[in-house]
Amino acid sequence: MCEACKVVVFDFDSTLSSPIYVASRRVWAIADKPEVLASLSAAEKIENFGGAERLASLDALLQTLRDRGVDLFIISIGFKRAIVPLLEAVALVRHFDVAKIYGQDSPELASRHYVKADLIAHLATKKQWTTPKDVLFVDDSAEHIAAAQAINIARTLKVRGHRGILKRDIDIILDRVSER
Repeated sequence: MCEACKVVVFDFDSTLSSPIYVASRRVWAIADKPEVLASLSAAEKIENFGGAERLASLDALLQTLRDRGVDLFIISIGFKRAIVPLLEAVALVRHFDVAKIYGQDSPELASRHYVKADLIAHLATKKQWTTPKDVLFVDDSAEHIAAAQAINIARTLKVRGHRGILKRDIDIILDRVSER
């Protein structure tokens, strides 16, 4: 259990989102391709979150976390300028303080050589998250999870596959913050 969990840090692509392949452009709709995300139709933007049912599950998860007083962050290797409009389009941006969304176009991440664990460590010091129990880091990348584990900065949850957070992950996240 993450009994003192104060913060959940999410990756974006294949964690919050569930990227679709855009056949007409022969490219995946991911946050390091802002022009592709911007060109998606409203229906494709929903599909890029795994469809309406998965989107509703994410919305409920994020609302539950906020209701429990958990602070939400996004740290992505994608571009913040792509993530924020996509979150706006599917009405998830309301769960995040936009200042707590970091992408490769964020100076804070760039100055840490795009190492998410290093940015989490910086934020932990700045925000006074005192122990790894304070933070849950959710990402689909084994490399980013391993880096966070190596410096013991957060509890971690590796999302399996590339479909993003699924029911089993939601259950784990809620379990890890349930004793808040």
